[in-house]
Amino acid sequence: MSFNLLEVAKNYLSSEFVSKTASSLGESESGVEKALSGALPAIISGLISKVQGGSGGLIGLIKNGVSNTSGANILQQIFGEKTETITQTLAGFAGIKSSSASSILQSAAPAAVTAASTYARDNHLDTQGIISFLGDQKNFITNAIPAGLGITGLLSSLGPIGSKISDAVSGSAHFPRSKTIGGNKWLPVILVLAVVLLAWYLFKGGCNKPDTTVAVSNDSTIAVDKTAVTLPEGKVDSLTGDYVYNTGAPITIQLPNNAGTLNVGEQSTEAALFRFLSDNSLHVDTAKGNWFNFTGVSFKTGGATITDASLTQLHNLALIMKAFPGATFKIGGYTDNTGDSANNVTLSQKRAEAVAAKLSAEGVKAGQITSTAGYGPLYPVGDNSTPEGRAINRRVAVNVKSK
Repeated sequence: MSFNLLEVAKNYLSSEFVSKTASSLGESESGVEKALSGALPAIISGLISKVQGGSGGLIGLIKNGVSNTSGANILQQIFGEKTETITQTLAGFAGIKSSSASSILQSAAPAAVTAASTYARDNHLDTQGIISFLGDQKNFITNAIPAGLGITGLLSSLGPIGSKISDAVSGSAHFPRSKTIGGNKWLPVILVLAVVLLAWYLFKGGCNKPDTTVAVSNDSTIAVDKTAVTLPEGKVDSLTGDYVYNTGAPITIQLPNNAGTLNVGEQSTEAALFRFLSDNSLHVDTAKGNWFNFTGVSFKTGGATITDASLTQLHNLALIMKAFPGATFKIGGYTDNTGDSANNVTLSQKRAEAVAAKLSAEGVKAGQITSTAGYGPLYPVGDNSTPEGRAINRRVAVNVKSK
C-alpha cells in the first residue's frame, strides 16, 4: 500500500489547529478548513515539481528537517515570486483575507516538508530516493486539489511535473472534506491518526495485520489500551509536569565485555533493554525495530535541554550500548497533542537529537546510533485527555535496529 504524503501532512494540522487559527485570524473555522484543503495539495504539488527539478535547498530540508526554517522561507523556495499569486488565489477560493491565507500557507508548508522529512529519514532515502518518493505522490495530489481552486496555470509554470499535475487536475474532485462529528469540524484527530498510521504501517511492514494495542516495542499503532502498555506505574510531578515512574525493586546487572555493573530498578529502561539485548531468543523486529521508552529522561519545559536528573539513565544506557558493540539504535522523540503539531514535531526531533548527542558524548561509538526522529504527537502510549496520559506521551525512546 502506497504512502500518502498529503494525508500525513494533514495530520499535523489538527482540529485544534483549525480552531486556534480561526480565532487568531478572525476567520470562520470553515474558511480555515477550506483554505487548508487547497493549501496542502498546492504546496505538495510545488514541492514535487521543485524537487524533481533539482532544488538542492528543498532536498536538504527533507533530508535534515525544517529545524528553524520558517514557513515563509519554504514557500519562497517552492513558489518564489509566485508566492503572492498562490496566496491571493487561496484567499479567493476560501473566502478569507489575503493575510489569513498567507498565515495558513506558512503553517502548511512546514507540515508538508516535515511529513516528507520524517518518511525520508525513517526509510534512509538518499537524494534519488527522495525524488522518486515524491514523484510517486502525483496521483494522490491530482485527486486532492479542489475543483475551483484555479491553480492549474501556476502549477504549469513550475516545471514538467507541475505541468503534468496541472493537466490531470482538470475536472478533479474536491479535496475530501471531513464531516462534523459531535460538534467538532474535521474528524477528531485520533481517527485521522488511526487511518494514516494504518496506511503507514502497511506500507512499511507489508500487508500483515497490525497490532490493535499499543506496546513499547511498536511505534505503528494508535489505540491506547492501558492493559497492553508495558510501562511501569508512576505519577505526575506537580512541579515539573513530568511523569515519574516507579521502576521497581533494585537489581544488579553485570554487563558483558567488561562494560561494568549497573544498579537499576527491575522495571527501568536499562533492565528492559539489557534483557532484550542479552536474550538470544528475543529477535529484532526487522520491519519496525523494537522500542523502549525512557523511564528517567526529561527536558526543561518547552525546550530540548536535558535535565540533570536525566543524566544517570543516559549514562547507564551508554554503558549498555557499549557493552553490545554490534547493536545499532535509533532515538525517537514524542510529545503530547497540545499546541501546534508541526512545532511539536520539530521540538521532538531536537530532543531526540539532544539525547543522541549526549550518548555519543558518553562514548557510544559512531555508527551505533543510526538515526534520530521526531514524531511529535504520533504514537501516543497514554490518554491525551488526561494530565497523566499527556505526561507519559512527552517522552523519548530507544529503538533497537539490530543486535
